[in-house]
Amino acid sequence: MKIQKITILGAGALGLMFGKKLSEFYGNDNVKFLADDERKKRYLKDGFMVNGKSFFPNFISNLDDKVDFLIVALKANALEDGLCLAKSFVSKKTIVISLLNGVTSEEIIVKTLNLAPLFCVAQGMDATKIKRELSYTKEGAIVIGEKDKSISNRLNDIKECLQNAGICVEIAGDIVLHQWSKFMLNCGVNQVLAIYKAPYELIQKDSDERKLMIEVMEEVRSLAVRMGINLGKNDIKKWLDIIDSLNPKGYPSMVQDVLAKRKTEVEIFAKTAVELGDKFGIKTPLNKMLYEKIVNLEKSF
Repeated sequence: MKIQKITILGAGALGLMFGKKLSEFYGNDNVKFLADDERKKRYLKDGFMVNGKSFFPNFISNLDDKVDFLIVALKANALEDGLCLAKSFVSKKTIVISLLNGVTSEEIIVKTLNLAPLFCVAQGMDATKIKRELSYTKEGAIVIGEKDKSISNRLNDIKECLQNAGICVEIAGDIVLHQWSKFMLNCGVNQVLAIYKAPYELIQKDSDERKLMIEVMEEVRSLAVRMGINLGKNDIKKWLDIIDSLNPKGYPSMVQDVLAKRKTEVEIFAKTAVELGDKFGIKTPLNKMLYEKIVNLEKSF
């Protein structure tokens, strides 16, 4: 299927970064950002700055017809409301991917839109968004795959669509393994840096904070193995190499939320890990500790 109409749900760091590239290639008439009337009015007036350049996305609150490709780029706490906004714009032919962190958004998409999304992991970027300004030095890649490991037509269609716009795309043989690998990373990096309100440089050197991050990742890795997901210690080493290559002064998404006094995604990181640990008989004391600390931080906002 030729992808002609693309809609993006969410104007955070990833939505803007990838949305700008798609808009530049396919044009604003074909790439639209979905927002409620209040946000639409504000965004249309002010626009955004992306790496120092103005970007005025095509924001809409209503569509006349169905979309071919829906990119979900919301925060987890806005997911269900956002999907409800998109309900009338999707059909059985609409291909959906979620750029959200965690391992639960695809299940929510199935329940809300009655569509099975492509599984997706966004990785390797260092995008930082403060108010209406987005900056990044690394675009990273979008990794996609079918849950059953098949190579489907829609998988190739989305790969071509994104690559045409200059977005790096990889097809994963085992996307669930890949998703859990990223979940392991986020539980360590995002949450540890969040409690210290610190940039990447804190964990790019030998330190107690780096040691804690690795121990949290190992906790999640043990949980994944118990669930039949074959994460190895080499997966942690791979992420450490990527972490060490990021902009030392950059902040992961959860730290950005803490600094802006916004609700974080701790529910889809630590809370999910703790709940799954209880279910599968794996102790997760570090994630429990991080959950309590971050919730307490949120109470001070």
